[in-house]
Parts: sequence; C-alpha cells; structure tokens
Amino acid sequence: MRPITAYQQPPHINEAVKKQLETDWRNMTNLHQFFQLLQKHNVKRQQIFAAVSDELAYQVNNHSLYHILHSAFNQQNEIMIFVGNLGCMQIFTGCIQKLAAYHDKQSALQKINV
Repeated sequence: MRPITAYQQPPHINEAVKKQLETDWRNMTNLHQFFQLLQKHNVKRQQIFAAVSDELAYQVNNHSLYHILHSAFNQQNEIMIFVGNLGCMQIFTGCIQKLAAYHDKQSALQKINV
C-alpha cells in the first residue's frame, strides 16, 4: 500500500514557457514526442492544451467524436484512433467497418463501439 499524498497543483505556465511549448510542439515529428514534451516542461496534458494556440489544440463539443466517427464511416475514410489507459495503448488504423451504439443502463454516457 502507498501512503496517501496531497494533490500537488502543477506549476503555473508563464508566457515564456507557453512560447517554448508552442515551438517544441510545432517541431515534433511524431506523436510519441508529445509525452517527452510533457515531461520536459513538467506539465499535464490539459495544461499544454490550454497553453498553446488554437492552431494546435482547442476544446470541442462533447458530441464531436460521435460526428467524426460517423463521417469517417459514411465516407470510408481511413483513420487512426488511440485509446489508452494506465496499462496500455490500443491503436485502430483503417476504415471503420461497423458502428454500433452501446447503451449502458448504469451510465448516462453515450457510447459507440467501433
């Protein structure tokens, strides 16, 4: 068992760090460098999303994924979906063959099986 520790607020991101984050993000050549960027600047994902310009990251409507998946399915566009948790990262690549709504009686969340 690990002892319970108090939540530590991540450091404030000043304008100089924001500028460096933006530059480093634009210099990335692959997705895996994003996690190195987080570590280098000691920031969390939500912090970096808020710090960079809207050209790189912006908040979308909660139903956006639903619309994107249906659009990709209807147009048969090839896509990549990354789904991760603490243990692993699953990657789907290709055209979506089937979309099916998933209804969980225990949750009000809208879910889609791909």
